[in-house]
Amino acid sequence: MIPLSNLLDKMLIEKGVTCIESGHEKAFDKLNCKTTLLNLLITQAEDLYHYIFEESIVGVNEENYDLIQLLFIFDQALSLCDGNILAVDSVLGGVYESAANK
Repeated sequence: MIPLSNLLDKMLIEKGVTCIESGHEKAFDKLNCKTTLLNLLITQAEDLYHYIFEESIVGVNEENYDLIQLLFIFDQALSLCDGNILAVDSVLGGVYESAANK
């Protein structure tokens, strides 16, 4: 099976989305924070679309996913874009700030 991050990378490129991390353009599957960002996307997709899935998708990982889960995770990635830019540091900075304030 193709790793989830590779498919997300291809889908984001097809949609014209550029990932920016530490001020540099990077492919989604080459991000330093790829695992953290992927976990965030999965968790947010779970929170927004839990009523669609038969069971929790929090256990989804690089090798264990289905195409419906992929589409909702991709949708969540698109929702975090500003125009066609996915600013990884900004997206994850909000997560880290939120966790620090708890």
